[in-house]
Amino acid sequence: MLADAPQAFGSTLDEAVRLAEADWRQRLAGRTQFVVRQSGRAVGTAGGFVEDGTPHLISMWVDPDWRGRGVGDVLVPAVLRWAR
Repeated sequence: MLADAPQAFGSTLDEAVRLAEADWRQRLAGRTQFVVRQSGRAVGTAGGFVEDGTPHLISMWVDPDWRGRGVGDVLVPAVLRWAR
């Protein structure tokens, strides 16, 4: 994801590869992350978190080969259901 669309994220690929599993777990604590898989491979992801009582959709990404094929149509409603 970071290699495909670095401008869409608040961190870089270099930063991400240096993180340990514990770092990733800490970053994901207090938020939710949805993943769409096809044949065991992640083809899209979107996350949500709450700040000051307001839910936010963050870090949405869809694999270039899967864009325009409905992956976002699965991810956005999943985050909306979570937010409600």
